[in-house]
Amino acid sequence: MFLNKDQISETARSNFESQISLYADFTSKALENLEKLVTLNLTASRASLEEAASATRQILGAKDPQELMSLVAAQARPNIDKAVSYGGHLVNIAASMQTEMGKLAEAQVSRFGQRFNGIVEEAARNAPTGDNMAAFFKSALDKANSNYEQFARGTRQATEAFTGTAASTAAPVAAQAASTVSSTVKA
Repeated sequence: MFLNKDQISETARSNFESQISLYADFTSKALENLEKLVTLNLTASRASLEEAASATRQILGAKDPQELMSLVAAQARPNIDKAVSYGGHLVNIAASMQTEMGKLAEAQVSRFGQRFNGIVEEAARNAPTGDNMAAFFKSALDKANSNYEQFARGTRQATEAFTGTAASTAAPVAAQAASTVSSTVKA
């Protein structure tokens, strides 16, 4: 199994360029998701400030303790819903980023595997008769690819399960919190 120095240099250059491209893609996706997060936070902050000012005016205008408690109770449910919605948006941003990064990594691993397979096949063609190293490397690469695909599939399933669980758990938690606030205010 012989490789000449030009093949090794070309492979090293190609791998280096792939790594630079992957880092650039990761950085781009991270910045896109950071932008989503900043936009979400700015929107939530603006809305919160406006709603707090309005609520303060309403509370200051209360004529008696009963009206005050009624105003406080009326604001609890929407605030809980907004907090749950905000959390849902965060989960969606995180899940989106994980999915995008996973796709980038999978594509990189696939390209690397194809290049490595090409090198192994080229080396096998140039190998002396009876040299089993190329077959060994090919077998090892196939096994590694199989293991990686199984790992990637499990990671995708876990992410999907987490996202689904977070979304389905949010509504009952919000309802329970609103119920608890309503009970506390009435008491």
